[in-house]
Amino acid sequence: MKFKFLLFFVPIIGLGLMYKQSQKKTLEHDFQRKYIKSNSLKIAQTISNLLVDGLFLDDSLLWVNSRSKIIAIDKGGKIFKNIPAKKGENNPIVNFYINQDSLYFYQGNSSTVSISSIKNNALQYNSVKDIRFNFPIIDFAKSSNLLVFLALQNNASFLVKSADLSGKNIQEFSTSFGNIEGGDMIYSGKLISSFGKTLFIPFYTDSVVIFNNNELKTSYASFIDRVNQKVEYNLNGDRYTLKKGVQILRIGASIVKDYLFVSSFVKSKNESMEAFRKNTTIDVYDSNTFSYLFSFQIPNYHNLRIGDFSISSNMQLAAKYNDTVVIYDIKDLLNNNQDAQ
Repeated sequence: MKFKFLLFFVPIIGLGLMYKQSQKKTLEHDFQRKYIKSNSLKIAQTISNLLVDGLFLDDSLLWVNSRSKIIAIDKGGKIFKNIPAKKGENNPIVNFYINQDSLYFYQGNSSTVSISSIKNNALQYNSVKDIRFNFPIIDFAKSSNLLVFLALQNNASFLVKSADLSGKNIQEFSTSFGNIEGGDMIYSGKLISSFGKTLFIPFYTDSVVIFNNNELKTSYASFIDRVNQKVEYNLNGDRYTLKKGVQILRIGASIVKDYLFVSSFVKSKNESMEAFRKNTTIDVYDSNTFSYLFSFQIPNYHNLRIGDFSISSNMQLAAKYNDTVVIYDIKDLLNNNQDAQ
């Protein structure tokens, strides 16, 4: 089944390229960032010639979503696991999560999340379990004990629902999600979940949407780089397209410990144009209070800005630049956050 609103949710694979091609003007706002000097940023590993749709970095392996496969690469650059999502299927994987020896993945335009065990560097086909839901899934996130879904309702609005890791005990978070900030639709974003909260990080608008996993409550918080962009679209037949001038404000996000990391393509008042053009800014917030803490910059790679990123619990950051992933060690940089200015 196809839905008009699915066209709003642009896969992350194209966002980096879209940013380079569509950013016509510099978005700037009258705020100041507290920058950590990036001279303590260290490159730990560079991996090239990858087809990268999405990525996930744990403390030992880089996991890459490559069309209908999941690839795991060790710190020596060796492909450790090469896992087809489903035997005989080429439907691209939209999102995936690794939990110990289990792989949770969602293949596009369906109402199914699949779970498979991983043993001896291979996916166990006889262990694949499909969890089918009675709603179309836009995106999903996994916390320690929940699967959280962004779902479509009546072709007009979005719901957030949760289920336990077996797919049971489904609960509904919100019936109004999708129409905030004066009625503007949230067109595209990233759903992440950690420590009892699920966040929707919008790519085009200014408010993070917060879902409390335990109390089923919804709240909102604003980013420091808010520009009050009005998101407008054209309707041609059954296709929605963004109006000219609507720009990507941010792409990636990650929660690690008490930090929420969010990329930003909005220039601050105290940032030079040269620094803005040659780097991607990562704004860091307190993941509990959502107050702004500090920022740091990740340099362009061959004139490309970051298309997506993932941060491991041991504070390494994997940045996607088209077909290359660069892994940075940011531990020392974050330890210097008291020097942010």
